[in-house]
Amino acid sequence: MRGLAAPFDGCLRGGWRAVAGVLAVVGLVSGCGQATGVVDAGQAHAPLLPETVWTVAADAPTAEVPPEEPLSPEVLEGLTVPAGAGADRLDPREVIAHDPLVHDLLKQAVLQCAPGSGRGLRPPVLRDLTRDGRPELLLLVDPDPRIRPTDSATQIGPELHIYWVDGGRVYSILFAMLDKGTQVDLLGHDLVLRSPTAQPAGSRPQVTTERYRWDEAWRALEVSSRVVAPAPSIPAPKSPKAARDTR
Repeated sequence: MRGLAAPFDGCLRGGWRAVAGVLAVVGLVSGCGQATGVVDAGQAHAPLLPETVWTVAADAPTAEVPPEEPLSPEVLEGLTVPAGAGADRLDPREVIAHDPLVHDLLKQAVLQCAPGSGRGLRPPVLRDLTRDGRPELLLLVDPDPRIRPTDSATQIGPELHIYWVDGGRVYSILFAMLDKGTQVDLLGHDLVLRSPTAQPAGSRPQVTTERYRWDEAWRALEVSSRVVAPAPSIPAPKSPKAARDTR
């Protein structure tokens, strides 16, 4: 037995030395301590750079264009308000009659159509859009289909008019012809118009959102932002049978 013990003991010691060698290598690779040396990650790849294929020459410099002078808002001649009074003292029908920007057929609709009939003048809205602490007068006029233009090619649509009172005078600070499907919103002191945008047949409907904000220099409501985005999808209504099946 003693003769067998020596070789077995030598093999055991050799085995332990082999295991210790493996553990030492593992310790170097994944030891408890963090490696602080530089690790070779292989050959670095050159960065991908753009390749110019065409260049369109710029126009020759021209003379500097002088800045535009602010325009004065359209004043409604022959219409005044008492000193210190605001737009809330205005008669909407009288304002429409004095505004040269309102189409004549729309003026007729205002005079002939009763309020609430769906034609002519809609209920007026008062809202401070100029941030002066006093409300402006917002009027929306719909055409009367019974009043037709003499020119059959002429199309008359709804018009939005906004009026501001300053120093006893009445001014038009916004005039917009509205497309069918346009939504008029008020957001704080701003006006927001959302209207459908013409798109090719078969494409997803788009909506143009324009935000108008008072410009003190121009003394008018100017477009501060314009965004064109897909129209929100509206789920189709369920049929009565489908509604019963889901109960």
